[in-house]
Amino acid sequence: MERKTIVAIRPMEYLMTFNKSESGTVNLNGSEGKFLQIVLEALKIKYEIVVSKDMLHGDPLPDGNFTGMVGMVQREEVDLAMTHLVLTEIRSKAVNFSLPYYAERISFITAKPENSKQNLALFQVSDTPTWIGVGIVLIVMSVFFLRNLMVLCYSVTLLSHIIQPAKVAPIRTFHELSRAVQSGGHKVYTIQTYIPFLLDSKEDHLKELGKIVGHNNWIIPVQTYEETYVPSQTSRIPGSNHGSIKI
Repeated sequence: MERKTIVAIRPMEYLMTFNKSESGTVNLNGSEGKFLQIVLEALKIKYEIVVSKDMLHGDPLPDGNFTGMVGMVQREEVDLAMTHLVLTEIRSKAVNFSLPYYAERISFITAKPENSKQNLALFQVSDTPTWIGVGIVLIVMSVFFLRNLMVLCYSVTLLSHIIQPAKVAPIRTFHELSRAVQSGGHKVYTIQTYIPFLLDSKEDHLKELGKIVGHNNWIIPVQTYEETYVPSQTSRIPGSNHGSIKI
């Protein structure tokens, strides 16, 4: 009797889902599910789908073993595994990976910027160079009409600023994110898988970000990642679990 190939998966919406028909036929769905089914059918092998016991992808344990799908392959409980498995150096020492077929651009999300503090509204109407220019103009051209006109214009601008407060400048790049975290005024949470990518980066700001996240253990369990609330002064890496497939 031909032995079945055992395949481990982790169900993830849009990426990997499966169901069995009344006849026992397995139907894989989602972007990776369809891809996996095409590969298995092209190999013309009999296979059995099993779900990761702990619903994890695979994180290292102190004893050298792994959790999740990586651990199942490592212990030879399954022949192969597939569902958003990120190739890392430490994982590659435990199991063999295929050639990469999936690329993901890592982003982050932050809470919507808050309004500027009202007690500083007087000075937030303009930036420092503008204030210097205004001061010089008032000193050099202290004509009564001009002075009153400027006061009127400023009053209108200040009133509009108070009615519609300015927003705190949002963090838009990883450079800005790293600086905010290093200053101590911001936190970043991520899943364990992304820590090695930050630490092994050639960019100093990403390395420093990875060190701080690891030191503070700002780790989110992958099972609850998508439901994790992002409060003020906090970011989450990556912004989404879904990347862009490149085959």
